[in-house]
Amino acid sequence: MKYSIVSKKWKMVGQDSRLWGFVSLRPEISGLNINSIDFLVKLIQTRFAANLRYLELPCDLITREVLQELAAKCPNLTHLLLDFSHGAQLADFTELNAFPTKINYLCLCLSEVIFLDNFMKKIYNFINGTEMLHLQGTYEDGEDEEGEVYEVLNIRTLKQATPNLR
Repeated sequence: MKYSIVSKKWKMVGQDSRLWGFVSLRPEISGLNINSIDFLVKLIQTRFAANLRYLELPCDLITREVLQELAAKCPNLTHLLLDFSHGAQLADFTELNAFPTKINYLCLCLSEVIFLDNFMKKIYNFINGTEMLHLQGTYEDGEDEEGEVYEVLNIRTLKQATPNLR
């Protein structure tokens, strides 16, 4: 009998969306590993909601569906960390039409093998209110034989898109 009462209380605690204000989904940091985009989208819809303020996403969970769902369901999301550092390939963002717009703090963990220029072009209109930008990693990947510099991230364009940086 006591087991069922404890389980019900733990279930209530786990489902309390007020406890989902600060979430890290990077397995090496939090130990949480989400294997399915569909499961993450359901979590956003049912658990995160209006209480989510801080979110860390690994590269494999940064997709068009996830970002659009965050924009639709998490109006108070102000801190976002996008970790591309361990990824080998970027998802397709050609049809991205929404991104969380109240982001005050944006952290991008960069990868030398993932070029973010196309992704960034899609989100520039949504991050113009960003006040703090934290870049981790190498933003320049060096030169090829012809002396052309390849950038992981175009800093000049990013700076123009975020006029409120402090």
